[in-house]
Amino acid sequence: MSTRNSAQRAITHPPRQLAACLALQAAAILAACGGGGTAPPAPPAGDSTPPAVQATAPVAGATAVAAGATIAVTFSEPIDPSTLTTSSFSVIAAGNAVAGSVAVAGSTATFTPAAPLAAGASYSVAVTTSVKDLAGNPLAAMHTWSFATAAAARSWTAPVPLELADGIAGQPAIAAAMDDAGMAAVQATAVWVQHDGVQNSIYANRMIGGVWAGATLLENDTVVGGASAGGVSAPKVRMGALGRAVTTWIRDNGNASYSIWAYAHDQPAVPTQARAIGGGGTASDPQVAFDDDGHAAFTVWTEYDSGRPPAAFRITQQQYLYADCDRVVPCAWDQNNFGWRGATLIETDPEDTIAPQVAGFGQGGAVAVWGKAQGASGLELWGSTHNRATGWSPLARINASANRVDKHTVAAAPDGSATAVWIESIAGRRTVLASRLIGAGWSAPLPVDDTTAGQSDEPQVAVDGNGNALITWVQLAGGSWSVRSRRCPAGALSGCAAVRLVAGPAGSVELPRLAGAPNGAAMIVWQQVDSAGQRGLYASAYAAAGDAWDSSATRIDPGPGVSGAQVAIDKGGVATAVWSKPDAAGKQSIYASRYP
Repeated sequence: MSTRNSAQRAITHPPRQLAACLALQAAAILAACGGGGTAPPAPPAGDSTPPAVQATAPVAGATAVAAGATIAVTFSEPIDPSTLTTSSFSVIAAGNAVAGSVAVAGSTATFTPAAPLAAGASYSVAVTTSVKDLAGNPLAAMHTWSFATAAAARSWTAPVPLELADGIAGQPAIAAAMDDAGMAAVQATAVWVQHDGVQNSIYANRMIGGVWAGATLLENDTVVGGASAGGVSAPKVRMGALGRAVTTWIRDNGNASYSIWAYAHDQPAVPTQARAIGGGGTASDPQVAFDDDGHAAFTVWTEYDSGRPPAAFRITQQQYLYADCDRVVPCAWDQNNFGWRGATLIETDPEDTIAPQVAGFGQGGAVAVWGKAQGASGLELWGSTHNRATGWSPLARINASANRVDKHTVAAAPDGSATAVWIESIAGRRTVLASRLIGAGWSAPLPVDDTTAGQSDEPQVAVDGNGNALITWVQLAGGSWSVRSRRCPAGALSGCAAVRLVAGPAGSVELPRLAGAPNGAAMIVWQQVDSAGQRGLYASAYAAAGDAWDSSATRIDPGPGVSGAQVAIDKGGVATAVWSKPDAAGKQSIYASRYP
């Protein structure tokens, strides 16, 4: 009811209470008008205007509402308190009424939940036509609105040891489940190298539903010809459909001979055995990736090929294939349905190749990049893609300059587009360059780091399900190394956003490692020396909305002596980090933490 209408009624229709008082004798007037009763004022005579909702709190469509918030509605005029109850003013979550109480003060009614609202939940509010003003006029129509509370504050769990053996452990690697069918509880697999008193062996620990299952020996058959060889090193692990994981590593065969071994393991059973997949002479740099379908695992490595003059290191790959029936019912463990396919030589150039990297995409798709020696000290960047029907594509050079390529890596989107990043020295400054594979060709390389700062190093790249790339690196500025990033939307790299500062320069950062999820979430971890000289482990989470990192870095482990940190992130954005550091007894051990 408007103020103007209220004033007009007051002039033409004196309140009945006042009219009654004027008709009484003096003594009766004092008795009738001077009372201090608590009953609500009588409604104005002739009021036929229904009340209306003027404002709500939270406002309709609000997000990130505090869990302790109250819910309120303000009407256009005072309301009869007796008509405002938890039935006429209700709050609903997931189809159920929220317990609480309603209070009225003038024209505002407030619903106070009996317990704080749940974090990350959606709520709807309804005010029905049972609500009436003082003249008995009901609300003209039910008023509804909805809002959502802020997600629960996320934090890293306390570090836990993944192994309790006596031997020195190191070289940890981590993979997260990227499949949401059938094995949602399986989230991560960690692998590492551990010395058993005689030689190094490969161990793994599977995290299921937030609980680590315990260390498992994957391989210790490294005694060759009755004498102990050098053991194993450089493990890598990736996860595919239904919680399956593939681990690869280098095995020292003795006599300066190295081979690539692999282990394919399911959850919860572990029915296969470690086996050699390549490297009759000297092999190194194994890398592994699953396609998006989770059925094809690609392992690439370099191998010394003495049979092809002139003898050189070349890029080799071997594919592990699961049958398509895995999507519905896991196939029987039958060699006709799964297993390692024969090794394929990707390139036959007489020049040495080094440091292959591989990323999977689509169904049976993969992209590999590597460095190829050129001249006495040059190194070019080359690549090839795999198609399930046609195999590996003709080789393509990615960089165009005569500068030496360094620290290259690659990530791919489901549609087969990919982004490669690397370091080149341009005009005396180590610079991060990027190139994008769209269709059959790589784009002209573009610098992506901060051209106003100093040397750059350690580039990393993650690509989400829509092909947007997140590139990170460390860059020298003001005498310290800090982590920086740049987001490049799908399409031409010329559309990249501005450079962001992720962390620093409170203390120089070391060896950042980036992991990205299909939904655009990402996590980066790094090592950093604090003011007390302790090397600890730090992290920052990334949200694609707003192209923003955490306002401040989180210290996962204060140290001392953190090293070898790695991170993985699953399809839902849950991150898992692993690292090594000395335990209380001084023995180098493997630790893990989750960001659920």
